[in-house]
Amino acid sequence: LKLNIIYNEKKFKEFIDIYEKLTTLKIPLNEKLHLKAAVSYANINELHKSRLLMKIKEFKQSAELLDLKIILALKEIDIDKARKLYSTLNKEFPFYKKKKILLTQIDEAALHEAKKIKKDISKKGSFKALNEYVYLQSTRKKPYLAIKAVKDFLKKNKNHRNAKLLLAKLYYWNDKPDKALFILNSLKKHDTQTDTLLANILYEKGKYEKALKYLSKITKTAKSEKEKYFLQKREAFSYAFSDQEDKAQKLFKKLLKKSPKDKEILNFLKEKKKQSLLKKAVEYHKKKDISNALHYYKAYFEQNSDPKVAKSIAQIYYFDQKEYKKAIKFFKIYLLSNPNDNLTAFQLATSLEKIKEYKKASEIFHKIIKNQDQKLYYLSSYHYAYSLLQMQNDKEWVEARKVLKRLSKDLQKNINKKTKELIVHVNSLLKLALGPVQKPTYYKDIVLTEGAGKLLNKADVFSYVDIANATKPTLKMLLHNWEMKKEDIKPRLGFSMDYVGDSSVNYFNYYAGIEDIAFIGGVRYSAKVSKFYFNFKEKSKTDGETFLITAKKGRMSVSAGVEKFEKFYVFTPKITWSPVYGSHSFYIDMYYRNGSFANYKSCMIENKTSVVHAGIYDQILFEDMSFMEFMISLNAYKDKNKNLYALLNYPLFSFTDTKFDIEHKVIFNENFEYNSKTDLCYDLSKTYESSYIKYQPRFNFKNGYLQLSIGSGYSFKSSESINSFALKAQYTISDLAALELNCERVQSSFTPDGMNYCTFIVSQTW
Repeated sequence: LKLNIIYNEKKFKEFIDIYEKLTTLKIPLNEKLHLKAAVSYANINELHKSRLLMKIKEFKQSAELLDLKIILALKEIDIDKARKLYSTLNKEFPFYKKKKILLTQIDEAALHEAKKIKKDISKKGSFKALNEYVYLQSTRKKPYLAIKAVKDFLKKNKNHRNAKLLLAKLYYWNDKPDKALFILNSLKKHDTQTDTLLANILYEKGKYEKALKYLSKITKTAKSEKEKYFLQKREAFSYAFSDQEDKAQKLFKKLLKKSPKDKEILNFLKEKKKQSLLKKAVEYHKKKDISNALHYYKAYFEQNSDPKVAKSIAQIYYFDQKEYKKAIKFFKIYLLSNPNDNLTAFQLATSLEKIKEYKKASEIFHKIIKNQDQKLYYLSSYHYAYSLLQMQNDKEWVEARKVLKRLSKDLQKNINKKTKELIVHVNSLLKLALGPVQKPTYYKDIVLTEGAGKLLNKADVFSYVDIANATKPTLKMLLHNWEMKKEDIKPRLGFSMDYVGDSSVNYFNYYAGIEDIAFIGGVRYSAKVSKFYFNFKEKSKTDGETFLITAKKGRMSVSAGVEKFEKFYVFTPKITWSPVYGSHSFYIDMYYRNGSFANYKSCMIENKTSVVHAGIYDQILFEDMSFMEFMISLNAYKDKNKNLYALLNYPLFSFTDTKFDIEHKVIFNENFEYNSKTDLCYDLSKTYESSYIKYQPRFNFKNGYLQLSIGSGYSFKSSESINSFALKAQYTISDLAALELNCERVQSSFTPDGMNYCTFIVSQTW
């Protein structure tokens, strides 16, 4: 205990006196006291005894032992050895308390030695002393002092070759390769040292062809296998970067035999292979060999996932192959890394628009508009509005209208060659957007014709007529949002009248109803009452009533109604589904009725029979906003009678005269009807078809429009000409009320004396 106290008080001479007495008396001491004795010998400068004790006792490695060795190295002025020992101490015992003190002692010793050596350099001009000084300052991480010392030395010894070489090394080691090169090039004679320096500097500066001149020399004179491998590797890379592929591959192969897991070489060769794929892709792309360019781009991308290459792939799909769906995936990959590339974002949005992903497209177009990209602002605004219209929702329709109005004003202020064409498209789209947002309602089906051939008492039968919707919807009736919110629901009171007549009978049907009378749990409810009359030329007047309740949710509606004809009642369930897929607007309905039916020419009352009805109606919207209609309706009766009706309306030509606000359309109309039983009043064929060309001028006014339809065609089945004339008018009294009138006359052998259709509608919203 007393010895420890003396040691801690640094009374090293007193500690040694007691220690030596104890060892003379052969009193056993522990290893720690022996180590403290060795430290004490060192501190009283009896270094040989300290080393001897370390040798005899063979102390275990510890922080205290390394501390002692560092002190001995400093006392012997071996700064390099002291630093190496400190590095071991720092690595093995990082939390040793005296670590900072030792580092300070080493730096002070090095500084003291450096000052002493500097005096020798000044007095004797010794290059050996200069070398030692440079080494000491380098270990002290003071390279600027080492460089200054060599420069000062060269001022007095201008032609000292070794000093110049030393300065070149210092510049190279301290990232000043150009200064090192300048000095090396000034040397008249080169040796292995200068060649090694030149080889490494030129290689690291990327001057591979020049580096090869020196690498081939010094590789042969390498002092060890490790150094030789390092230099050969640099030689191989220099060949590779100098486009000397054969020599590079040969040397890489040789090096990999020695070190098959060399990551630097393996990664380089892997990357080289990838780059060759990219190089081929670019070459084929320049030659416009799209198929091969795409093949190599994709092969490269599979290995590298380079966003820029993803963009190249996307643009090949987009511009050259028009495969927008495939382009989208690669556009998205690129934009994850380059979100501010508005032009590529525009191409992605356009691709989404092309595949009818209008919501996603509109979001990207809107983002580009917000970014205020002047080059893409006009086009993005137009496509944003177009996508909104295609989404078929009231909210988006109103937003599109605002965007197009603003865009039209902006373009009028900036008319030039580029904007003139866009102005035409914008105004055309704006005209559509200014109209009401509606969706076609195909609420009338084809005529349910033949029943059984027996005449029954009118009191025992039910008579019902479904009339073909002769006047077709316009562009303004294309879009309507069925997914409405409660606050958007407004009850609508409606009144309408249908009329069909020929020489045998006049049919009148009066409807009164309230749509959206209630909105409960996301379901909209409507109710309708109708009264119909048959005025026969040769029979007494017959009438009936209908009451119908409809529930709608989303695109599905379910109806249930009670219909009465004289004393006969019938219950009719009906399901309607109206999905919208991209440019398609479907209307599919099915119902079952157990009753009796009157032919629209009504020269007889049909037998009571059940019927299952299924109908499909489709409108396909084209990019120019014209549309094609297709409809098919099938009725299957209990008595095995079948009635099939099909319709096709295809737009051939459309033109808008903006000066006079007149729209012109030419439509091809094809009708086909099949009845398994012929009409008992008129001996008609079972199959009838007609091909029409219809011309439809439409005059637009402030609060409505007037539309004419003049049709002429031919029935190839019946070998006869067919003519039709139709009139349609709509007038909006205010935002809350509107009137509509549709009338048509058709003349053919299928309607021997001509058939007249007319519908009059009044609607009121509150």
